[in-house]
Amino acid sequence: MNCERIDLDELTVERNQVKEVLKILLHSIIFQRALGESREREIDSALFELSYVCCDSRLVHLKVEEHAEAFWSALDTTPTVRVQSSIAFVERRVRPTAFSFFRTEERVIWERWNIPLTVYTLDGDEGGDSGRRAPPPSWRGKMGEQTARSRLHL
Repeated sequence: MNCERIDLDELTVERNQVKEVLKILLHSIIFQRALGESREREIDSALFELSYVCCDSRLVHLKVEEHAEAFWSALDTTPTVRVQSSIAFVERRVRPTAFSFFRTEERVIWERWNIPLTVYTLDGDEGGDSGRRAPPPSWRGKMGEQTARSRLHL
């Protein structure tokens, strides 16, 4: 497999922040990698005092929501756990077979993003949150560096 692989810096997040962090990162990556003309939409984070840009597509929004929810649900209740989420961009190619009787479709990955997280649980944390808060300063630097690096790959 000959594809570009981008490993983001590991982020440390509370368990109740996992869904929102994944949504922010996935929407940002997908928007940066969208081929062709795409409409953009700015979203205010429900948990952090920041906003991010995403593709204005209902399908993309639903897929990101489903992935974030499934990822969060799969986390166990261990106090601290290291996990990783990935997103791959593929090209579908029709591959002819012998004598061109049948054609099969192959999916060729041309870019993969890995998002490592260290997830911890606070004592008495039940998944709720009292309000929006500023993300740690290191997040902004890490997210900004990674999206800037992705622009260079265009």
